[in-house]
Amino acid sequence: MEMARENERRIAVVDLLRTISILLVMGSHYQFVSNNFHAPVGFNASPDNYIWQHLHNGALGVSLFFLVSGFVITRSTLLREKEPAKVSTSAFYLRRAARILPLFFLMLAISGNVFHWCDDGSVRFQVCFADPGGERDLMFWVSLITFSFNWLHVLRHCVFGLQWDICWSLSIEEQFYVLFPLVMRRLKTRSALIFPLLVIFFCGTPIRWYLRTRFPDSPWPAWHNSLSSFDLIALGVLLFLLVERTTPFLESRRYLYTAICGLGAVLMIVALDQLPLSLVYGPAWLGIGAFLFVLGGIHMAPLNRIPAILLLPGELSYGCYLLHPLVLYLLWEQLEKLPAWLGFTYFLVTTLVIGFVSYHWFESPLNKYLRGWGGLIK
Repeated sequence: MEMARENERRIAVVDLLRTISILLVMGSHYQFVSNNFHAPVGFNASPDNYIWQHLHNGALGVSLFFLVSGFVITRSTLLREKEPAKVSTSAFYLRRAARILPLFFLMLAISGNVFHWCDDGSVRFQVCFADPGGERDLMFWVSLITFSFNWLHVLRHCVFGLQWDICWSLSIEEQFYVLFPLVMRRLKTRSALIFPLLVIFFCGTPIRWYLRTRFPDSPWPAWHNSLSSFDLIALGVLLFLLVERTTPFLESRRYLYTAICGLGAVLMIVALDQLPLSLVYGPAWLGIGAFLFVLGGIHMAPLNRIPAILLLPGELSYGCYLLHPLVLYLLWEQLEKLPAWLGFTYFLVTTLVIGFVSYHWFESPLNKYLRGWGGLIK
């Protein structure tokens, strides 16, 4: 029971990163409806407001999600199993499926029906569900349900609509986590994991650089390629391994962990200040900043006393991520009439309410039921 309680304990600084991530993603997508954004699409928009400039770099918010994901999944797995060699692949996959699949397939069912029945040719429909540049054929649907959607972006160099396009990051995560427990069992120890994880991290930026050079007119090969996107998940795994090793040393050295956290915050701000966004170097700079921010911040009392309401977007980030394009579609006409900040607040609060309901009355009960069905809950 003690280990179960430890596994369930949330880390405030990690939820803070999640909150930043989902705000970045939702802010970047809100650009499509807000008049404060002068460019309708992509990586080169130049809004006047300084804060909106940072929210605009939402693609980097996904990079933060990757790092947090690697940290959280490794933490929960190794706190439970103690050693990589003892990780049960079947239990790992079942836990992952129980957490991810119920809401994912519900989102596909709802969005598929909206796509089929609600095509009115409007801008909001095209932005959220039916971008004219992408064909929604059999390969499209297969790639969604097999978590290979990122490769469809890479092959076709196009977008399909916000509700579908967000699935690229989930596809990359699931591809990583199919391999992760197998690698842990094969390598057996924490120390043996470090070198291959470092290789994955340090290969990410060169791969992005090569693909950006090779395909200068399309960001998708560099940005949505699994080989170039595994780096931040690997960095998250390394972060947990380092936190384990350094906690006894750092927790009594206030000035050191404060300096590490501060340096990480500065690096994150610098990364988010890029306009236009650097597809090549941005993820690595932001990842290193977030790495240091958590490494030091996990010991800082003020960060661990952040009011729960401010961390709520982070706690509900999975539901908010999957459902916010649908919310954007439903609120579009109302949001067009509101000032940018008021509209974004309305968009955020509505998404949080739906995410809260989804988590407590759908995701969590089904998660518990599926884990019990698989024998993971005694």
